[in-house]
Amino acid sequence: MSIEIDKALPEYAQEIHNIEYNTFADAYSMQSILECTTGALYTTSVVAVSEEKVIGYIIATDVAGEAEIQRIAIDSQYRKNGYGAVLLEKYINNCIADGISCIHLEVRAGNIPAISLYEKFGFEQVGLRKGYYPDNGEDAVLYTLTLTEGI
Repeated sequence: MSIEIDKALPEYAQEIHNIEYNTFADAYSMQSILECTTGALYTTSVVAVSEEKVIGYIIATDVAGEAEIQRIAIDSQYRKNGYGAVLLEKYINNCIADGISCIHLEVRAGNIPAISLYEKFGFEQVGLRKGYYPDNGEDAVLYTLTLTEGI
């Protein structure tokens, strides 16, 4: 199956929201997703599309030459096929092309697949927020990737 990476547009909002709702305990509202697809509040979003269906997305902010990934998710039926890596690689290269100096993110300490993906791309652990997630008190691990050249 081939995928295309595209800018997240408002017409993708419902599909993004469906994945969001099925992935995160603290899912963004439909209104928030719509705002993310219109570039509101310094937000940049990209989607992975296969056969005209959104199978994943990244929602991030871009302020003062730095980016922060707020959300990255792949639809559960498409996970473990490398689509997250394709999506993240394209996003990183877009950031480089846009002159972004670094990308920050936080991840649940127990989310080993995500941590493995981030470390594969060179993200380095820079901090820890103890008991950060209100649904279960899990720690948030903070990561940063300093951008120097394309990957």
